[in-house]
Formats: sequence, structure tokens, C-alpha cells
Amino acid sequence: MAAQFLAYFSSEVWLEIARYQCETAKYLSAELQKVGVPTHYAVESNAVFCAFSKNEVKTLREEFFFYVWNELTYECRLMTSYDTKKEDIDRFIGKIKMLRNINLR
Repeated sequence: MAAQFLAYFSSEVWLEIARYQCETAKYLSAELQKVGVPTHYAVESNAVFCAFSKNEVKTLREEFFFYVWNELTYECRLMTSYDTKKEDIDRFIGKIKMLRNINLR
């Protein structure tokens, strides 16, 4: 069982994955802010916290998976991972633009 972790830590692949996840989270945060969705905390890991309306949450969750962190305020926790692609984030942002009737350039 430990063999996979030995390879994971000895090759520093864990560090590459962590850096990538943080970079994509920062990109997600920046893109959210561009469409008027402020993030609630500094992005220091692969988590981004923001709030959507109840209807936005319902519609976005039909296509995308994320956690509603606070059911009263609809604060959501968005996570990036080793397989999150810029295109995935762009598609998510495109859906938000559509929901908010923002010009889709």
C-alpha cells in the first residue's frame, strides 16, 4: 500500500500537482471576479469560495459538481484538482455569463 506513496513523494509529483491545482484555483477566482462573482477568501489552496443565487446554484449543478458550503447564503466551495483544465473553468464561466446575461465574446 505504501509503494504508491513512496513513488508519489520521491519524484516530487505531489508538488507539481499541488502547484497546478493552486494555479487553476487562482485562474478560477480571477475569472469569477471578471464576471462579477467576488470570491470570499484569498486563494491559498485549490479551493475557491463564492456565492451564487439559489437559481444559479440549481442550474450550475445540472452540469457541474460543487459543494454548497452554506445553505443559508448559498456560499459555495469550488475545488480544482489535478485533472481540472482551463477549458473546464472557461465552460463554467461561460455558463455563469449565460445565466447573468453577460456579453459572451
